[in-house]
Amino acid sequence: MTTLSEKINKFEFEARIFVSLSIVLVITSISFIVLANKPANFVIIGRILGLSDDLSLRSGYLLIAILIFIATILRMWSGSLLSSKRVMAFKVQTDALIKTGPYILSRNPIYLSDLISISGFSLCLSPVGLIMPVLFYTHYSQIIKYEEKSLRSNFGKYYVEYFEKIPCLLPTFRSIKYFIREIKNVEITKDGFRHNALYLLFIPGLIVSSFTLEFYYTLIIGIPALIDWAIIHTKIGLK
Repeated sequence: MTTLSEKINKFEFEARIFVSLSIVLVITSISFIVLANKPANFVIIGRILGLSDDLSLRSGYLLIAILIFIATILRMWSGSLLSSKRVMAFKVQTDALIKTGPYILSRNPIYLSDLISISGFSLCLSPVGLIMPVLFYTHYSQIIKYEEKSLRSNFGKYYVEYFEKIPCLLPTFRSIKYFIREIKNVEITKDGFRHNALYLLFIPGLIVSSFTLEFYYTLIIGIPALIDWAIIHTKIGLK
């Protein structure tokens, strides 16, 4: 008999895209509307370090652009080893167990890339933005547990061996060491690129913001790719 907790976990997994987007929308709205007069987190950090607000903004936007670029490559590579039909499916998929490439760094490198990007994005917001990566980490931890029950049941000891060797979400020194050996094998397919480019346009947006010191350029340039991804994700997920 399915328990209430299991039903909630199932719903959270199958609605994960909408949960994630809701977290971003709520926290971003609070930051821009309720706390509009509060400085961005990297400006606060810059003040602690004795940097001017302008320098903090310029360097902050550029550093976050680099961070999101790395996360985007990681996501595209991870998605290329699977397929959009599997990654974007609303229900748990257990047709394959990938243990190479970015899946040596973390058992869930796509979620890891999202967490990296969200953490970078949160630095562009007021202090309330720091809640966002915490909520994402909590959300991902729950849906990973739900998904791994099916993987463990389907792959048995092969998954247990992988489970015991590779960290769930956040890399360890050992998994980073294994991963470095895999970097030379980076391969991004057309499918992996097309269906994992949700953060791609934020990169030029952040570069423009570093020159203008206005964050809304990041949003104007970046959000179309995010909307495109959300629409495609929903269409594929419903099939």
